[in-house]
This record gives sequence, structure tokens and C-alpha cells, in this order.
Amino acid sequence: MKLLNSRASPARRGCLTAGLLAMATVLAPLDVARAEPQDGQKFDDWTVRCNDQPNAPTGGKCFIFQSVVETDQERTVMMFVIGKPPNQAEPRAVIVVPLGIDLRPGVEMVIDEGEPRRYPFVVCFPDGCQAHIKVDDELMGAFKRGLKGTVTFRALPGQQGVKIPFSLKGFTAGLNALG
Repeated sequence: MKLLNSRASPARRGCLTAGLLAMATVLAPLDVARAEPQDGQKFDDWTVRCNDQPNAPTGGKCFIFQSVVETDQERTVMMFVIGKPPNQAEPRAVIVVPLGIDLRPGVEMVIDEGEPRRYPFVVCFPDGCQAHIKVDDELMGAFKRGLKGTVTFRALPGQQGVKIPFSLKGFTAGLNALG
């Protein structure tokens, strides 16, 4: 399986936007009063997504995301979204993986060579199943110091996990752009 991080084609951006809006319900409303990020702005492997539609779940606010696309089939196999909700100490992250997987073990995330962290799936929508993460200081430090991570989920019961790599290049700059 060949994977491509975050550089979605214009045709794929429309599909990604629908998925990002669904994920934004966890992050909304995001507080970006201190910064003026631009929709589509790139920070290496991370992209800013802003929603300026008044009735949309994000309420006109921004977050950063990275998607990993299987290049052979042109399908998104993992999406990582993070934003800063107002009045909360920690940022929130959402990991989205495809439908049709074994939900029971949840998703496992490893930053560089660190300890694995497990997160349960919370909800599935037509565009994928989501694990929601409160990003505490320890995890945020790992993201900022890290170079890469992996997300592992099990495709079917009894099968080995599917490991999806993601990059942390540009993460800190992208998050800082949110304010």
C-alpha cells in the first residue's frame, strides 16, 4: 500500500471537507481570536482548514489536519485533526479511519519511539470512524518534539493491525497559527 500525506488533489478536497466538517463538531466552537489563520495554509505536512459558513458546526473557526491517502486507490485511510476549543485547557484531536474495521480495540497511536497510547472509537459517520483525544501537556510535548507517528487499527477481527504513518513536520507551526 502506497501512502501520501496531506497533499490532497482539488477533487479530493471536496470529499475531505465534508469529513472535516463532521469532525469539527468535536472541536467547535474553536477560539482563534488571537490569530488569523488562512484556510488552506500549509505548514509542511499540516493544513489549516477554516469554515466561514455561519451555520456550520465549526462556527467560522479553524483547525489543522493531515490526511493520509492510499495512492493506489486514491482513498483516505487516516485523517488526523487538531484544534483548540475555547474555555478548555487542552486542545482536542480526532483520528478518523475508514469504515468496516474492528472497533473493539480502538486505535493505537505512537509518537516516534514512545509508548503506545490507546483511544476508543467514539462514533462512526459515513466518512469514517472517529477516536477523540484530549491532548494533555505530555502528549502535546511529544507532538512538538516528534518527527513522526503511527496510528494502528485492526481491519477485521483476528487480523493484524494496519499501521498508518503520519508526519509531525509542520505541526507546531500549524498549531501556533491557530493562536
